[in-house]
Amino acid sequence: MHFEHKFKKLFLSALLVMGAFTAQSTEAEGGKVTAVDQSKGSNADVERTRQIRERIVDDKTLSTQAHNITIVTMGQYVTLRGSVESSRERQVIRDHVRAVLNNASINEKYLSVIQPSPAAR
Repeated sequence: MHFEHKFKKLFLSALLVMGAFTAQSTEAEGGKVTAVDQSKGSNADVERTRQIRERIVDDKTLSTQAHNITIVTMGQYVTLRGSVESSRERQVIRDHVRAVLNNASINEKYLSVIQPSPAAR
């Protein structure tokens, strides 16, 4: 019984490391990390994503677009996807990620700056 517990713990640790590696290698190969990939992460990854999302949504200086970006956390690797209204919003979001994960590697190549249409202003 004790052996099974140790094996299960070792197996889950290996999965966590493989998940983080897979997210990084998928990005390196030109693939996209999506919100579905978050389910491959650990409970800690989900919690960090929740904390980042909470900080972004609570920041009322950010647009609705910025509040609705996709955030995927795998270990110290964070992928941001979606649109924001300015480079300032992009920087503020990076700051929120760093506040939760100080040493995070942030992939924001799918986070685009799109000027709002005149009707939306």
